[in-house]
Amino acid sequence: MGHLGAERVVKLARERLFWPHMERNITPFVTKECSCVKQQAPAMKKTRVPLQNVTAYAPLQLVSMDFLHLNELRTGGYEYILVKVDHFTRFAQAYPTRTKKGRTAAEKLYNDFILKYGFPSRILHDQGREFENKLFHQLDKSCDNSIENNTVSPTKQRYKAERFNKTLLSMLKTLP
Repeated sequence: MGHLGAERVVKLARERLFWPHMERNITPFVTKECSCVKQQAPAMKKTRVPLQNVTAYAPLQLVSMDFLHLNELRTGGYEYILVKVDHFTRFAQAYPTRTKKGRTAAEKLYNDFILKYGFPSRILHDQGREFENKLFHQLDKSCDNSIENNTVSPTKQRYKAERFNKTLLSMLKTLP
């Protein structure tokens, strides 16, 4: 059973079971001994101040994109997940893909995101070659929008897709 913390596990256990001192028994196990907790890396301390704020004041004004590699978690031939996060609403979507090619990223962006929600004013991504290609530049020109690189390491602290990748990966690792 996947979980997102001791409180949730205690709540689920109370719905199905009862024994004296349930919470006192469950909480230490979930917070210290559970395998999904052991896999989590400790939170990194912020060592630098961000160079500038990346802000959005409306939906679809700024969308972050990134690929997440699944390593040992892949199933059904899907090795990657393309993640898109709207900075204003924090609406996140994850699209499973078999490859990390630029064509795959552009097709997923256009077919699964743009046709449903519209084209964002700005798209922020890392400098991966899947986002730096002719297809993305043509898409950028044809839609008269701005596709930007996210280059310096302090900006990764502001990069919503990177943060969602971490959350998504931890959630996937808790699944059986």
